[in-house]
Amino acid sequence: MKQIYRPPGLRLYILACVTASLIGSAGARAEPGPCEVRSHSQKVAILVCPPALDANGWRDAGRKACADSNGVCNAWIWNDGDLAPTTAPATDGQLDRDAVRNAVAVWVDDSQRLVRITKVEK
Repeated sequence: MKQIYRPPGLRLYILACVTASLIGSAGARAEPGPCEVRSHSQKVAILVCPPALDANGWRDAGRKACADSNGVCNAWIWNDGDLAPTTAPATDGQLDRDAVRNAVAVWVDDSQRLVRITKVEK
């Protein structure tokens, strides 16, 4: 059987990198990257993200916005700040209909799913 050469410090280096990344992710609510948390209630977060951000960016921003919620949080995402609410309601059902129509996605934290919202022509 052929032996693979591993530098002696490789395992220690990998352990240090993993530990540093775990330590860096602990603590207070992380900023959602390029997105702005406009408002946050106990169960609803209002996020405004750049128009060019993709679904992966929305997912990451939603996770970060709901990090302290113990799974009971929906992060609503808009790509136009003029169309997003200024204050997060207590529940999703209290969001204005026009605001819901103009959202681009919702991060559902308890199921760890991103729901994209698309407009359907009648």
